[in-house]
Amino acid sequence: MRTLKKNALKRLSNRGFTLFELMMLVSVISIVTTMAVPQLRQSMADYRLVSSANLVAIELNSGRAMAISRASVHQVTLDAVNNTIQITDLNDANNAPRIAKFLDSGITFSIVPNPTILFYGRGLARGETIEIQNEFGTSKSITVTASGKVTIG
Repeated sequence: MRTLKKNALKRLSNRGFTLFELMMLVSVISIVTTMAVPQLRQSMADYRLVSSANLVAIELNSGRAMAISRASVHQVTLDAVNNTIQITDLNDANNAPRIAKFLDSGITFSIVPNPTILFYGRGLARGETIEIQNEFGTSKSITVTASGKVTIG
């Protein structure tokens, strides 16, 4: 009976991990992590790019909606230095401009042919295409047609 207990204890003590096995596990985890981090950074940069493109499109659509609702000219200003976008009612000096919205970190205006886009009382605009890009060089374009329609490409 005593030998039976001794054999059972030996089998239980052999169930642990060796130092070599633990070192191999740590090595595999570190290799997988090293490979995943750059991909994660790229994915986050792409997410911020899409988010900023949506922000620009929303602000442009808001400027157009304000121009239509007030039957006046509204100007959307794109500041490529500070990476901001702001709406101003040109016909009402007493109406302060809307608060400038900032693009997400790492996102910049790469192509801004004209820093101001005007929307007229019927929603029409001067056609423009704006481009923003992230730190990896991936870009999105936002187009305003002459009819005032805003699309992200």
